[in-house]
Amino acid sequence: MTTETTDPYTLVLFTAQSGALSARLDHDDGSILHLHSLVDPENETVCFSDLQFWGDRILLSGCGLGYHLKRAIGSIISETRILLAEYYDELAERCLELFPPEIRGRVTVITKGESRVTEKVREFLAGGHYVQVVKHPPSWHAHREYYRSIAAQCSGTPLPRQADTVLMLQGNFFLEKELSAASAGSTAKVLPFNYNDHATIIAYESEFQKRLQKDRPAAVLSINLLGVDGNGILAEYCRRAGIPLIVWFVDDPRPILLNRMQHLSEGVIVFSWERAYLPWLRQQGFGDARYLPLASDPAQFAVPRTRRPSVGCAFVGTAMGSSFLKEIAEKFMWKPEYARVAAAVAFRICSERNSDVDRLLDDECATQSVVLPLDSDHTRTWLRSYCIHTASMIMRKRMVTGLLSSGIETFGDPEGWRELAGPGLTVHGTIDYRTEIGDCYRSIAVNLNCTSCQMPTAVNQRVFDVPLSGAFIINDDQSDLHELFAENEYVTYSSVEECAEKVAFYRENESARTAVSDTARKRILGEHTYTHRLQSLLHFK
Repeated sequence: MTTETTDPYTLVLFTAQSGALSARLDHDDGSILHLHSLVDPENETVCFSDLQFWGDRILLSGCGLGYHLKRAIGSIISETRILLAEYYDELAERCLELFPPEIRGRVTVITKGESRVTEKVREFLAGGHYVQVVKHPPSWHAHREYYRSIAAQCSGTPLPRQADTVLMLQGNFFLEKELSAASAGSTAKVLPFNYNDHATIIAYESEFQKRLQKDRPAAVLSINLLGVDGNGILAEYCRRAGIPLIVWFVDDPRPILLNRMQHLSEGVIVFSWERAYLPWLRQQGFGDARYLPLASDPAQFAVPRTRRPSVGCAFVGTAMGSSFLKEIAEKFMWKPEYARVAAAVAFRICSERNSDVDRLLDDECATQSVVLPLDSDHTRTWLRSYCIHTASMIMRKRMVTGLLSSGIETFGDPEGWRELAGPGLTVHGTIDYRTEIGDCYRSIAVNLNCTSCQMPTAVNQRVFDVPLSGAFIINDDQSDLHELFAENEYVTYSSVEECAEKVAFYRENESARTAVSDTARKRILGEHTYTHRLQSLLHFK
């Protein structure tokens, strides 16, 4: 039963400039919400051109004057039943007239004064399998709780879920395709849902509803919340169906979650590749937050070496220089004094190996008399990110410039590296992760690693990818490395000087390189592939 409250709106029907009937809601506070265009409401059908009816039960959640439905009415099949839920009687009556007589007899109407809501919903659902919810956005906005309560009742009895089946939100981010491919060696079944295939939120919402009901996955999986809309549509459908939404963060979650927490805490299971973020994630109210390190893809990297290395030592990756930092600065209202604060914080992150960036930021703002907007979590979040990545740039610059005499070269971001290290550095162009990077690692006798400062303890992708490709790597000394590998499976450095000594040794000792990389490779194949990670994601209970 829906809860009826005093309506702050007055429905007004009027003639638009085109001569067609239009509608608006006048609020008691003097504001106006237009249900349809002032100019040409009939043209609104263009915005819903990709709307198709696929359910055998269709809930029209708000209808206005029904212009958005006109193109799709012809796709209603003969067995389909329709529940027209509209707050206002007059609008429901006018919308009902749009349906041809043979369909009108299968339409059940519910308006705000209805006393038999539960009974009508039960009759509507009887004998059906797939309930499609079609929203009229302005109507939904005006009376969200009214429409949401009816939609919740229309969920019906969910079909049994397919165990070990996950609907993977997939675009072009590097882990999405790797996890999809990982199901080939697993009991899990990954069904891709390409979030880039849908030109409008209407098409996205419709297709996601359909996939949840017809594929019946046990869970929905996203990397870094990619593919999860900011309006809470996907999260709401998952909650309504009782399906967990699993999010694996492989980047700092704080910028990703900025202004998005209102839709996500309940029923969302989160994993983080960096354990330092787990306390913060749990404080946000997520149902669960767990550590899950990165891994590698044998199909991409575990291929035979076809030639001997041609480069003595190199770093493959971005410099995180000025162009990289500029993109972060453009995320918020930048002030010149922030540059001084960020430089000081970044220096302390590097020199003190301090991951408490918020405390460092407060210290430096106080020291330099810089006042951050008190009510802006947005500014603090992105300034924190700017400080962290400035520190990463400093660390990479120190490593590369300190190893110039060792003959270090770089692959990727040539302009950024020239800016940081000058003309004496040999740079190479960008390397495609999926098609070129394995061969690139194999062409280097000694690969070098320098972990981003957004990872106080975690290890990055190179730790897994390089040994799996049959190549050798010297890593900076991250604590998780010691947990994930045995001592004979890695080589680390704690200073540039130590790194230079080890580069000199391993560059001339192929057998020593091979011994380390071969043992690490066995460990990765046995414990650290994306097939292993997929099993961990799905068996979280």
